[in-house]
Amino acid sequence: MSKQAQESWQQQEEKGSPFFLKLTVWMALNLGRRITGLILWPIAIFYFIFSPSTRRHCHLYLQRNFQRKAGSVEVLKLIYRFAVVSVDRIYFLANNTDIFSVEMSGTEIFQQLQAQNQGAILIVSHFGSFEVMRSLAEVHQLAPIRIVLDKQQNGVFINLLSSLAPAMASAIIDAGQSPPALALAVKEALDNGHYVGIMADRCRGELGSEQSFLGANTRFPTSPWQLAHVLKAQTILCYGVFLGGVNYSLSFEPLPLSNTVKRSQRSAVIEQQLQNYVSSLENKVKQAPYNWFNFYDFWQDDSTNDN
Repeated sequence: MSKQAQESWQQQEEKGSPFFLKLTVWMALNLGRRITGLILWPIAIFYFIFSPSTRRHCHLYLQRNFQRKAGSVEVLKLIYRFAVVSVDRIYFLANNTDIFSVEMSGTEIFQQLQAQNQGAILIVSHFGSFEVMRSLAEVHQLAPIRIVLDKQQNGVFINLLSSLAPAMASAIIDAGQSPPALALAVKEALDNGHYVGIMADRCRGELGSEQSFLGANTRFPTSPWQLAHVLKAQTILCYGVFLGGVNYSLSFEPLPLSNTVKRSQRSAVIEQQLQNYVSSLENKVKQAPYNWFNFYDFWQDDSTNDN
């Protein structure tokens, strides 16, 4: 990822003001989901009109996904879906999970891990909602879920987390620390039977690999896969898909362990695991196109006309 593209998504991560965030939390918890959902429409329209970069990058993404020109209504729908999922995160973090209907598949892997008191690395993306995992944790009484997150870069979100889910906030593993320290922190969590969530679809300046995604090449980070390989950790692809209304789908795809891989084969195995992830993510994005929330120049190609 170019330095310009990296700065673009990093700025996007933190552009929400603390006041607006507090206002959104108040509306969600006091006005209810239905009224808040109505209020989100003018907000989405505002971003559609006054954020040309967001509109342009939504056009680019939808054009790649649909393999045709995307209309303005489709772009607005994507922005609105992002707003709805963002507000739903508040309910999940506040443990108001009973207002949603969540379909779950692939949860057998957690029963096996719990029986062996083993943790796992949860590979997640800026697709749908990771917070819907709270439903799984509640139903299956999972061990703590810990998030790898750059504390300096995500101060606004961490403040939200601290107010709604202080235990989860205090258990964040800081991605901004040195690689050896990060690896030790993740290993300690796994040894304690915890689950560690890592976003794997954005390069933060670390090494990456060119992968074909929706018909064009872009870079995906290799560090999550290198970390999983070094720690010999079970790796699980996780998808929390918003289906509309109060409905979510939560699915898990465990990847084969690579404990016996020779050092000479390490690079090839890591590359294969990355390719498997990118292929899986691409299929999910095609199935649920309005769940993809990377509103920046993901392919480093800003040539699409914005009409």
